Amino acid sequence: LGPFLTTIVLNITEAMLYITGYVSLGFIIWGGFKFMLNGDNAAGVTSARKTILNAVIGLIISIFAIAIVNVISGIF
Repeated sequence: LGPFLTTIVLNITEAMLYITGYVSLGFIIWGGFKFMLNGDNAAGVTSARKTILNAVIGLIISIFAIAIVNVISGIF
């Protein structure tokens, strides 16, 4: 029961991390739309840049987390 349960938990964790990556990619696209629509508005451009920056940071964290989960699942 131990390795079976560990495999299930790692698979669920990896699936959730992939979903997180797709969501952050969606936020990058959303920030790009905000950036295009607020060409003259300085506050809107700043908000769009902040959205894109936070999404990129989230995507990087998600990629590293996926790598860590794959290393851990390779051990078990």
